[in-house]
Formats: sequence, structure tokens, C-alpha cells
Amino acid sequence: MDTDFTIAIRMIAASLMLILIIIFVCVPSQMLKNASDDFFLTSYELNYQDYPPKIRKMFLFIIMRAETSFALTAGPLVELNLETASTIIKSAFSYAAAFRSVYSSQ
Repeated sequence: MDTDFTIAIRMIAASLMLILIIIFVCVPSQMLKNASDDFFLTSYELNYQDYPPKIRKMFLFIIMRAETSFALTAGPLVELNLETASTIIKSAFSYAAAFRSVYSSQ
């Protein structure tokens, strides 16, 4: 039969693993979004007026396409980034605290 201590250790280990999984998914997405934003700023700051008209037109298409940043999403609703990761972790710990208070009051 499991004691309260072993159950607590299992819950802590499971919580840490879930946090690591969330971070491993959200950090690369945040890096992709940052790189996309940097690409837009770099292409916008480029001195494309000095180039021939055909090259200028290509630069304008690149700038127009780079206006929308790339991001990984979880379905069509949620963009994965560090803000999403912190929201998920805050919500999970809030629910855990609520369940603990309900469980301990019985």
C-alpha cells in the first residue's frame, strides 16, 4: 500500500515531467517566432532602393510575405510560445491548489 510520501513523490515527478514537456514544445516555437520577426526587420531595413527594378519587386514581395510571422500552433486556436507555456503552468498549479484544498478539507 502506498503511503502519502510516495504518492507525493510521484505527483511531484509527474508535474516536473509535464512542465519539461511543455517547455520543450514551446521554446522552439518561440525561437521560430523570434527568427521570423528578425527576418522581417532585417528585410525591411534593407536598402532595396539601390537595386534594379526587378530585384526591388522581389524585395517588396519578401517584405509583404514576412509581415506575418511564423509560429507553431496547437490546433487553429493557440499559438505555442513562452507566454502560452506560463499560462498553462499557472493554470495547472491553480487547479492543483484548488483540488488540494478541497481534498484536505474533507
